[in-house]
Amino acid sequence: MDLNQGLARSEPERATPHLARSLMNLAIAQNMLGQPAQALPAIQHAVQIRRALARENPDAELVFLARALAELSSCLVNNDQPHDGIAPAQESVEIRRRLAETNPERHTADLAKSLRQAATAHRDAGHTTQADHAYREAITIERDLVSQHPDHNTFTALADSLAGLAAMQLASGHPADALAPAHEAARLIDWRTSDTRPENLLPAARSLATVLHTISDVLEANGHRAEARARRSEAAALLQG
Repeated sequence: MDLNQGLARSEPERATPHLARSLMNLAIAQNMLGQPAQALPAIQHAVQIRRALARENPDAELVFLARALAELSSCLVNNDQPHDGIAPAQESVEIRRRLAETNPERHTADLAKSLRQAATAHRDAGHTTQADHAYREAITIERDLVSQHPDHNTFTALADSLAGLAAMQLASGHPADALAPAHEAARLIDWRTSDTRPENLLPAARSLATVLHTISDVLEANGHRAEARARRSEAAALLQG
């Protein structure tokens, strides 16, 4: 990243996008490692760069700005700042919604990701109604994507959104309502893992384990303790690789 920063000063037109990409990759890695506070300066700088580039060339750069805004929201939420994470997530949704209108094949899956991030920020901020609407729109989109392109990526994305909805319903004091999305997420995880070699699950292990823990919490809250323990064991096995 230091090299990109130097080049951005001497050759800004060519090197600045590379600096933004390096900052984004650094923030993603730190956020995934449970270091959202350390990730914030990098992702905030990346958003600043992408915003400036998007003003100059929106057709090419808006897609990267939307991605950086969603990651900024994720870092803020993971740093216990969900209220601050709402605005960047909503801006990401608005950009990706416009992009999906003009090129749905390319941008619809990304729109669902931004909706899920907006839902998570609203959920953690205590805005249940807004979170519910965003999760359900993401789920509707992702069910369509699963029917059109049934692959590992679409299965995992839908499971993530279903687990988010289940977690919100559980936190809102409606454990019985959380069972249906939790069971659907569990079926998707089973399909996702049944035909994949363990080493090939590693890139998605953290996400899959998070879904499994949510499923376990819902099962436990509804009295299905043995099944909950089994799901937690699956999550542990995934993270052990």
